[in-house]
Amino acid sequence: MKMFILGRPQSGRSAVAKALCQDRRYCYVDGSHWIKQSFRSQKSDEHIEQYQDAYHQHINNKLIGDTDLSAHMIGHIFNYIESEYYVIDGVVTPRDFITLFDYTQDFVVFLNRNDDEDVSMKDYEKIGVSVMRDYCFWMSAAGLLEQKRWLEFNFKMTGGDPDRLKKMGSKNTVWIVGSLERAISILKDSLPQ
Repeated sequence: MKMFILGRPQSGRSAVAKALCQDRRYCYVDGSHWIKQSFRSQKSDEHIEQYQDAYHQHINNKLIGDTDLSAHMIGHIFNYIESEYYVIDGVVTPRDFITLFDYTQDFVVFLNRNDDEDVSMKDYEKIGVSVMRDYCFWMSAAGLLEQKRWLEFNFKMTGGDPDRLKKMGSKNTVWIVGSLERAISILKDSLPQ
């Protein structure tokens, strides 16, 4: 079984995935580790935005050469590291998600920060998360994706009320929680035993 942790940049994906993987039954998979490792370090005189633009162009160039490269790299991890459960920290493209996600047995978790207006991100990053979420809506509406396999958490990264909790959603399970820590706690309780 795979659990995909999805969300916009700086939504807490890595924190959630690593917290879940404190349970030794779960194997942490960084969905973009391979691409980060294939790119250079930031130059000392390079502004962060210039570096990020160059990094995104690097990703695009890699994917132009092989549209399934990211999915293949993640798939190799499943072949080399045996685990009953994998927690995948983000994926590079919606295509990767569609290729790797098995709606009959996998889980998907979307993290939605309510305080991310100032977080700088590319338009395609925002759109990519929306496309993956819309794909889940389509599968759910078609009766393919069970509600229990699709969780969403709406929260503030800091300063939230940890006791705030509301469960809703007809096609998915949406939790409105006060903090990322509360989302992690609920997720840990939701994991297969």
